[in-house]
Amino acid sequence: MAAIDDDASFRSLEYCFEKLENVLNCAGNPSKKLREDARTALGKLKSFISNAYDGSADLKNSDVVSASFVKPSYASIVAPSIFENANHSLNNVIVCANENNFTSEEVRQIIRTELNPRKIQVGLNLHKSKSATQQLILNMEARNIDIALVQEPHSYNGSLPGFPSSYRLFFSHSFDIIKADIIVRNRNILTFLDLNYLDYNMVTVRLNINRISYLFVSYYFEPSKNIDFDLQKINQIFSNVPINRLVWSMDANSKSETWFSPLSDSRGTKLAEFISAHNLFVVNEDCGPTF
Repeated sequence: MAAIDDDASFRSLEYCFEKLENVLNCAGNPSKKLREDARTALGKLKSFISNAYDGSADLKNSDVVSASFVKPSYASIVAPSIFENANHSLNNVIVCANENNFTSEEVRQIIRTELNPRKIQVGLNLHKSKSATQQLILNMEARNIDIALVQEPHSYNGSLPGFPSSYRLFFSHSFDIIKADIIVRNRNILTFLDLNYLDYNMVTVRLNINRISYLFVSYYFEPSKNIDFDLQKINQIFSNVPINRLVWSMDANSKSETWFSPLSDSRGTKLAEFISAHNLFVVNEDCGPTF
């Protein structure tokens, strides 16, 4: 019986190696399926090694195919289109986490069924443009959008002019410059602004949607500053606040093939490693050039 189990484990390991090699040998950017298979395989290898270290290695082929690496949270990064025919940066990404151990497709379904009905707009950089702000308002009204996570909004003397008085605007009032904010249009959504994680380029708000509490973070990475400093700030949130249901929107000012930039740079590599270190899966969808 032990020999049969060993054979099954060996075949499962071969399966994992094959999936990883498929990505490594792929010319150009691997397809979404190849990346997903590789992530699943890598997760199972980690799980197998961890169990083997504990003296209880047991890896079944069916587990490899159907399950991801078991961790308390799951995250995805997507680069969504914000406006039809509008320019937006490939650096705009959003991270969503869920407490359960889902596959990327299951997480997409959760986003569609739990968050999309609330009409949430994410990953929007207004480039400090007044006209872009007005366009955002028009879109929120026309499309009945409840929540928007924004980077580089149009600001004046530490305020965000132009928004209707019925909108709730969350940002740091301690600075003249505002690089991140969260806008809540729906007055029926319960909100809580976390002052512990509030800066000119960071806003953290907990929202109660469909009786479920979500942590929303809007963040702007300064391109001229060392990204390590920003990652330390984000790590403080991850270390001290439950992130089992997280929506993290950012203008990363970083390039990585992970979120379909044509090339990767050192900042993008560090951000991708940060995501990997927190056992977060990347499920970006290629939207093509946005310029």
